[in-house]
Amino acid sequence: MKKILSVILAGVMVLGLVGCGSKGGDSSSTKDVPTADLVNTVLENEEIQMRMLGPVEGELAETTFHLKLDDIEEYTIQKGMMNTGLETVAVIKAKEGKVDAVKASLEEYLKDLKALALYPGEPEAVEGAALETAGNYVILTVVPDYDETGTNFSEKAANLIKDALK
Repeated sequence: MKKILSVILAGVMVLGLVGCGSKGGDSSSTKDVPTADLVNTVLENEEIQMRMLGPVEGELAETTFHLKLDDIEEYTIQKGMMNTGLETVAVIKAKEGKVDAVKASLEEYLKDLKALALYPGEPEAVEGAALETAGNYVILTVVPDYDETGTNFSEKAANLIKDALK
């Protein structure tokens, strides 16, 4: 009887330890890379053409991108400084459990951008914007196809960032 009880108890302990193991979530599959380095991955790529960009920080990031900086560990945003300022490369590392809130903020920004897309090719660029997540990182890229090749450069830029996180 004692042996049976010992075997059952050992089995319960093994199951308890298995339950305490790490969850194989999306965040464990990404490296910890500074957001500025990720944005530079796009800016330094010769295939992706972007007009003059400038940094967006602090209160401007909160108002323009609808972000709550308390939800964010680190961020780098570069935005177009010409015409409607359509071009955007944003990488935001959200705090644990805040990825959905950050993504929702960027969805609001895209709605605003869509209303401002007045020049030829801009509505298509906003429609082709890439808004994706990788672990705790939220990635937004809006890159027009200036040469009208039919290439979705927004997706290409987002993929460069995701690859850098692997």
